Amino acid sequence: MGTTLPTGAWSATVVEQFLHGQRISFTILAALVTLITMVGARSLTSSRAAEEH
Repeated sequence: MGTTLPTGAWSATVVEQFLHGQRISFTILAALVTLITMVGARSLTSSRAAEEH
């Protein structure tokens, strides 16, 4: 995630909007990874229990 940009290339408003967008994207990505991890953990079964066919 970028925190500094070249001086004078972009206005402070553009920089703040860019960083805000990155924060939102990271939050959504983190929530998605958490959700996938929770679904994966719930689908695991005990390795000690074996089904006999």
